[in-house]
Amino acid sequence: MVMNPAFVLGPPVGSRTDGESVGTIINIFKGMPAQPWMGLGTTDNRVLAQAHCTALNVKEVPSDRYIVENASIWFADIVGAVKEKYPN
Repeated sequence: MVMNPAFVLGPPVGSRTDGESVGTIINIFKGMPAQPWMGLGTTDNRVLAQAHCTALNVKEVPSDRYIVENASIWFADIVGAVKEKYPN
């Protein structure tokens, strides 16, 4: 079984800041030079963790791939939400 998550967002579970999701949010805070006009499939890291735990409890493991996505959002909406919550 293979999990293929969409762009993972959510609260970090540790102090590491070298992941792509955290790096993207840090770049938003720093002021990205441009915002791509695109939509993203996203998944909350807690939803992804639950999907992994559920997969561990499957008795017969299928050899399939599963896309884990729980929302689609425009990149500009992510930037807007971050800037609204943290204006400075």
